[in-house]
Amino acid sequence: MPQDSRATACTDGPAAGFGRHGLRRRPDCDCIQPVPSSSPPVRNVLTCHLPDPAATEALGRALAPALRPGMLVTLQGPLGSGKTALVRAMLHALGHQGRVRSPTYTLVEEYQLPQGPVYHFDFYRFATGSEADDAGFREHFDGRALCLVEWPEQAGAWLPPAQLAVRWLPAAEGRTLQLEAHGMALPEGLPGARNG
Repeated sequence: MPQDSRATACTDGPAAGFGRHGLRRRPDCDCIQPVPSSSPPVRNVLTCHLPDPAATEALGRALAPALRPGMLVTLQGPLGSGKTALVRAMLHALGHQGRVRSPTYTLVEEYQLPQGPVYHFDFYRFATGSEADDAGFREHFDGRALCLVEWPEQAGAWLPPAQLAVRWLPAAEGRTLQLEAHGMALPEGLPGARNG
């Protein structure tokens, strides 16, 4: 069966034009194909073993310089694992001088920092994702504020993708955290860090 010459023309040659959404369209055919990215998205995965609360605080301070307005950081771990302690260290390193309260009952705490607003959420009390969505928090994730979310799994599927996902893993002693970064570079020399 002969090959369709139009299909061949669509896949090679310099005459392709670039359209919306990173798609390539050839002027001499109707096909559209994805444009390969010039560089792959940054994805880092590190595991950090933290022997004590001071190490958790040091990790929060070390992560803070990599955080920017518009990012989403999710923190997933059991009760009492140190999620709020990590957030507290991040906020203090970003310049917040006052107290950092757990938003378990208020659901969200807002901080005005020189870099812009920061929202610290705790979705533990939500039973379903729709309940979290009905609370009216979707507008906070509009790409302008840094959002730090404890218990993201309680929010369901409406949360945007996280640039940094922090997960607490089982550990015989101390705390072990997995950091998975998408589209951002994790700082070098994080406390207790090893690849994987």
